[in-house]
Amino acid sequence: MIKDEDAVWKQDEYTTFGKWMDGWETRRRRTEGHDWCIVQLGIPGIIRAIEVDTAFFTGNFSPKVSIFGALHLSDAQAADNLRRIRKDSVVGQPEIGRMGMKASDEEFAEVAKLQSDAWSPLVELTPLGAGYEETRKNLFHIPPGHGPIQYLRVNMGPDGGIARIRVYGEVVVQPERIPADREIDLAAVEHGGMAIACSNKHYGHPRNLIAPGRGNCMGDGWETARQPKRPAVYQKGPDGLMLLPGCDWAILKLGVPGNISQLE
Repeated sequence: MIKDEDAVWKQDEYTTFGKWMDGWETRRRRTEGHDWCIVQLGIPGIIRAIEVDTAFFTGNFSPKVSIFGALHLSDAQAADNLRRIRKDSVVGQPEIGRMGMKASDEEFAEVAKLQSDAWSPLVELTPLGAGYEETRKNLFHIPPGHGPIQYLRVNMGPDGGIARIRVYGEVVVQPERIPADREIDLAAVEHGGMAIACSNKHYGHPRNLIAPGRGNCMGDGWETARQPKRPAVYQKGPDGLMLLPGCDWAILKLGVPGNISQLE
């Protein structure tokens, strides 16, 4: 659900568990309860909106969804245990990962310690649209008043498929995570950097400029459309430089103030 790229459809792709789908799909539920998952956000932040995308899940989409949130976990050791269980569970089946599995009794016991069903409700139980182009994207605006969030509990109602989830908001700067003994990237999103305006984002949004890691393709950066008002024939100015019809620009807000020593 948290892949960067949009979900894709593979017409003839099947697995030993049924039709391959690009997202989180659970089996048909035949017991009490509903399906859920816990997602750790990369960085704590104030959530403004959450988008739940059911792309290509048409007859098998989750009919409803609710989402809870929390900043801290009531039992950090339980979270560590869940990460260990998750890692150990895929040993021996690297190609399919956790496909075909359900939570074990050990996992249920550790999740119970987190009390995630009592986290702050961000999205009340709400119907979702089927995964057709016109109904797949379900946007929920989060009312103000919630504090920073780093963990989500996504609840299906009661089972089915969700392709992607997108969580929009502002990073909350954590001073304890900013080292004082070395240079840092003041614009980095993990330090609270934000792209707040730009002249053009036809092929790529300027927020990609401050994303973690290195870009992996042209689309993983800021690329603008060609200037539509450019002349049919370029001319040189008196200084020997090309006369160009303006430039594109982006405004970045640094996460924290600082003394700039270099720009890359």
